[in-house]
Amino acid sequence: MTKWRNRVGAERLEALLKETIALAVREKHLPKRDLARITVDTTVQEKNITYPTDSKLLYKAIVKLGHAVKSHGIPLRQSYVRVGKKAAVMAGRYAHAKQYKRMRRSLRKLRTYVGRMIRDIQRKATGMDEELVTLLDRADRVRTQQPKDKNKLYRRRRSAIEPKIGHLKIDHRMGRCFLARLCGDAINAVPAAAGANLRKLLGLLREGAGRFVCALRESPKQTALTLVGWAKASIRDRRFHRNNYLAAA
Repeated sequence: MTKWRNRVGAERLEALLKETIALAVREKHLPKRDLARITVDTTVQEKNITYPTDSKLLYKAIVKLGHAVKSHGIPLRQSYVRVGKKAAVMAGRYAHAKQYKRMRRSLRKLRTYVGRMIRDIQRKATGMDEELVTLLDRADRVRTQQPKDKNKLYRRRRSAIEPKIGHLKIDHRMGRCFLARLCGDAINAVPAAAGANLRKLLGLLREGAGRFVCALRESPKQTALTLVGWAKASIRDRRFHRNNYLAAA
């Protein structure tokens, strides 16, 4: 399913959402006046990732810098991946045990490792591209930021959840995104909206079927005549569209 979602992409999945709306209009379940005005709101779709603590961000910076220098062919004195992972794990354990002095010592080690990698890359790199410059800038921001600083890289923002968004999150699996990369966020949101529309259409069909059964019990003959009239009208519409298609061809 992951490979299929990546091949389809968010743009093609939007066609599924458009078709659910078009189906509601064709079946006259959605009045055209409701389409004259659109209400837009935003929400936060949580990603299925761990909380970005300082130790995790610093270790992530070490890993990202290591991958970047390998792709650019820059030899480093030390990669710091092994010792950085150990320091990050110990920082989490010390924080859980409320041994904050030892936790801060592990964080200082991680900041030292990141600073050494940044200075080593700046000395040895010749003609750095924009991607590497951005990565170095972000790694330095992670290294120097403090707990009470504003505009951090991992700063989060919450917004109000309207009733419809709440239904999407609870009933249609938009509460947490388990799909990887940025394209997974869009791919997760579009089928959730299409599923909500389909559930509403199925509810309307179920309601219409209930009314039909009640009418059939009360007046079977009149209901049968109505069904025959609907069938004839449907056949005429199909013939009309087929003849127009043949004439256009």
